[in-house]
Amino acid sequence: MSTLKLNGKNLASQTSSAEPVIASTVTGGAGLSGMTSLGTVTAGTLASSVVFPAGHVIQVVSDMTAFDGTGYLTADGETYTDDTHANGVLISNVTAGNKLIAMVSSGYAYYHSTSGTNCYFRIGFSPDTGSDTFNDAEGYYTRTQSDFTFQVVPSIQSLYTIPSGVTSVAVIRRVVSGSAAGYITWGSVNNKYVHCIIMEVQG
Repeated sequence: MSTLKLNGKNLASQTSSAEPVIASTVTGGAGLSGMTSLGTVTAGTLASSVVFPAGHVIQVVSDMTAFDGTGYLTADGETYTDDTHANGVLISNVTAGNKLIAMVSSGYAYYHSTSGTNCYFRIGFSPDTGSDTFNDAEGYYTRTQSDFTFQVVPSIQSLYTIPSGVTSVAVIRRVVSGSAAGYITWGSVNNKYVHCIIMEVQG
């Protein structure tokens, strides 16, 4: 076996006519920048400082029984109600500047009103530090009859840029009753579960 050394350190070796093998003690440096091929990497761990291309999915959190056990989220009258941070679906170890894509759907939801016609189901983002954010993503429903109750299946998607200093974010709900005579509710009850999927995407 032939061995190539630099200052007494093994750099690579070759046995007979086999392909040369880089020594396991060789570490990478700035000289590896710009390389188009590293061959087959069979082991190793990417450090947390590695930056992926924009749009690359970093992690996914999925909860198919989201908000189960927290009861209904309700609003009575011309008002709205938000989840607390603790009741939200949490995604942790996020990086500032990346994007969160949240999709929340299904569950048991209905609206009743004797006069008003409109209700809204929304989702927002509750960071571990700073204020909750609700953008314009919402499910809007309206009825055409008076003194009427209707059941709906909300399906809402929303996008959020992770602020500086934030390391975890909870996706939360908001229900809005559009009438003083209205009542709106949404929850994971009666075996009808809210589904929540959150993706962190490289910014």
